[in-house]
Amino acid sequence: MKVKACPSRRRVGFLYLDMKITAVTTVIVTIYIAFGFCADCDVELLLENDVLDGAFVGIAVKNIDADSMIFSHNAHLRFTIASNLKLFTSAAALEIFGPNYRFITSFFINGKIDKKGNLEGDLLIAGGGDPLISGRFRKSVTEVLDLWADSIAKKGVNNIKGDLVVDNNFFEDDELGPGWSHDDLTYWYACPISALSFNDNCVDLHVYPGEIIGQPCSITLVPKTDYIDTVNGTI
Repeated sequence: MKVKACPSRRRVGFLYLDMKITAVTTVIVTIYIAFGFCADCDVELLLENDVLDGAFVGIAVKNIDADSMIFSHNAHLRFTIASNLKLFTSAAALEIFGPNYRFITSFFINGKIDKKGNLEGDLLIAGGGDPLISGRFRKSVTEVLDLWADSIAKKGVNNIKGDLVVDNNFFEDDELGPGWSHDDLTYWYACPISALSFNDNCVDLHVYPGEIIGQPCSITLVPKTDYIDTVNGTI
């Protein structure tokens, strides 16, 4: 069985899985000084505290209804927002999609299923952007794949004679963010995005010391795959 991409598909209405992600994001902006929290202190005075020496601080507090700036400090400067952007991304997702939005991964076939459960054709998996097709919050990286296989078997498919076809066209073709630094592209958190991502589109390398001094380390890939070749030059 091969894995390939195919634009044509026929949906099997009863054959789909979905997962629900409910998130509550609370953005709390606090300013601490050495002697504790001060709710009504002068913000400018707080910014002069020694704990912020060497730090770049930008603050913009705006009244949206009145379209007026309440407080501004270095608001014109461009900062690298980094992981703080997750707060706004989560808030925007909750506002647009709501807390009950479901990421749906759909399954399609282009052949017939005989009495023995053989699918004479291809099985297509259409991704819907689910970020949790991984070992996160699960016992193993492949647990969700086992659940898929069990659900498909319950629908009468025991064997696939054709290919496993992957469709990730739910997202646009831009796999890398326009503002991503090229220096970050070698790290796991900058892997190309996809509508059908598995294990964050990463392969984890587990390195263990050899049994005796001078023996090469043991390297294990999680999940196990032939897609990546490893050259073990450890000592």
